[in-house]
Amino acid sequence: MRLSFLEPVYAEPGPYVSVYLDTSRNIEHPERAIALRWQRLRESLSRQGADRRLLNVLEEVVGTDTEVPGVHGVHGQTLFAAHGMLVLNGELPWPPEHDSARYSTLPDAMPLITQHVPEIPYMAASQGRGGDLAPHRPPARPAAGRTGAARRRRRRRR
Repeated sequence: MRLSFLEPVYAEPGPYVSVYLDTSRNIEHPERAIALRWQRLRESLSRQGADRRLLNVLEEVVGTDTEVPGVHGVHGQTLFAAHGMLVLNGELPWPPEHDSARYSTLPDAMPLITQHVPEIPYMAASQGRGGDLAPHRPPARPAAGRTGAARRRRRRRR
């Protein structure tokens, strides 16, 4: 797996702001929903110690991923910033499990990396009366139109 796209993030010394935001546009009034999500994350970052200049840099690019080809308008955005500069504005092929923002010494790149992991099929052997082998594949991507909130509601009902 190639992670060279992360080089700009690690080229800067910390502290970093790492943001993962559902910027899906498959809902009514998506810009308002994105703005509300960002506002919650901005307040969280402020409480964590991020300065206003850094937050303003992020605010300029939040939700600018309007041309991202997500399935039925479902996708996400990730932002990394340090020292008043945006160091990465990334697109997520599907929304994050939940919106998050962290201000810390190191960038939180793992959610971005996991969305870029190649899907590797594997075989699992189950021993039973027939001794059958069953092919298994990695978990499927979220179905079109399902956001993090919809997945969480489904899990609670189970």
